[in-house]
Amino acid sequence: MMRSSLALSVSLFAITLGASAHAGTKVTETFQLKNYGFSASFFGSDSCSAASMSVYFSQMDMETNGVPANDPPTTFVVFDYQNICNGANFQASGTTFQQQFTVAGDLSSATLYAVVPVTTDENAPVQLSSNVVVNLAFTATGASTTFKQKEHSKDGGVKFKFTATSTGRPAQAYGTATVDFPFVGGDDTPIVFFPSVDGSINKNLMGSVTVTKTK
Repeated sequence: MMRSSLALSVSLFAITLGASAHAGTKVTETFQLKNYGFSASFFGSDSCSAASMSVYFSQMDMETNGVPANDPPTTFVVFDYQNICNGANFQASGTTFQQQFTVAGDLSSATLYAVVPVTTDENAPVQLSSNVVVNLAFTATGASTTFKQKEHSKDGGVKFKFTATSTGRPAQAYGTATVDFPFVGGDDTPIVFFPSVDGSINKNLMGSVTVTKTK
């Protein structure tokens, strides 16, 4: 997955950073990206219901020619719920830019607290909205794996150099996730069972330099 993401990034950055240069000039453009992310999936069931949930967090620091983009961190939640006792069956998802989080520099641990507004799928018979309150602690369960990539290209007067390092560690998440959909069970009803069935903590470093020179 890391390989395909980085390959896509090469093409994207080559297009994004293409510069128009005046005759007899040389234009150098730089791009830097640092991204921390972690994610986990959960599943659980009881005598009436079954629920699954995935949580994704991303913090991206991006600069183009030294100018930061100032994009906010993001938490995305999606969950499915089925209940054979009351007939409930739906999927809900949502995103928030407001959260509290920590990520260890060696990717050994991470924490996340967020109140994520979610709505049911647009094709659901009834449109419902609520909040999922996520409070998770991630702990790495294995050693880190690092993938490095370098790309160089030259086309006429344009030189392009791209480097990337992606490091990830498998992890397990513990904590709570609650929702207040009335037909699920009322306020602060747990929607998943812990710990997570999978998870990861990742760090990506990318950079590129584009030099455009015309005669």
